Amino acid sequence: MQIEQITAIMYRQMLMIPRNIPRLFNLFYWPLMDIIIWGFSMVWIQSIKTESGMHVQLALLTCLTLWTMLHQANLELTYGMIEEVWDRNLFNLFCTPLTLCELIIGTMIMSIFKLMVLLVYCWICIKLIFGISVFSLGVKLIPLIFSVILSGWIIGLFATASLINWGKRLEMIFWSIAWFFIPFSAVFYPIKYLPSWAQAIGRGLPMSYIFEAIRSLASTGSYPFHLIIVSFTLNGLYLIISILFLMFMFYKSKQRGLARLE
Repeated sequence: MQIEQITAIMYRQMLMIPRNIPRLFNLFYWPLMDIIIWGFSMVWIQSIKTESGMHVQLALLTCLTLWTMLHQANLELTYGMIEEVWDRNLFNLFCTPLTLCELIIGTMIMSIFKLMVLLVYCWICIKLIFGISVFSLGVKLIPLIFSVILSGWIIGLFATASLINWGKRLEMIFWSIAWFFIPFSAVFYPIKYLPSWAQAIGRGLPMSYIFEAIRSLASTGSYPFHLIIVSFTLNGLYLIISILFLMFMFYKSKQRGLARLE
């Protein structure tokens, strides 16, 4: 066993860390997410005893289910595009009469079927393990599900636009981009427990109103129409922006050649 060889391997890996985005994510980003998410969740749980009538388990499990759907809605769009890059098929696709709009719409429609299967699967798992039905909120949950899918698609459109322009260099970010928003989205705790600057960010995210609406619905049984309206309004605004951003990035990338992404 040679000390010099061991030292050389250590030195090589040390030099690779600043240039390796996935390693930096594992080293700094995910621990920070764990600290923020579970730290604020603990603060909320400690104060729950003062919030009478709150069905904590139902609210938390329903929020978790809808967050899973949001994340998967984002991944469906992103994965559909990055898979074409992996297969070196992106250039071939757009040599055909296929348009970017047709590709995105087809992916979105297909993702709806997958997300409905995911919803039923989550319901079965939660029912079997915890004895709680996320469908106990009834048809009032339907607009919330639709809004959360829209939010996931919007994130996916931004990620897809970045992929089309920068390629696989940002691949790690594509898988984790939705988690950038989770500390501010009120998934595991109400937004009021965040610092004021973080609350300001959260109020600009459509998904935060969805999860606040679930907690309100589980707690009081009354339908928070104002939260739903704000959520759909922000989703509509961001959807327009994300589509324009995607079209701009696609046009810019075509000018430089799509083949370079492969």
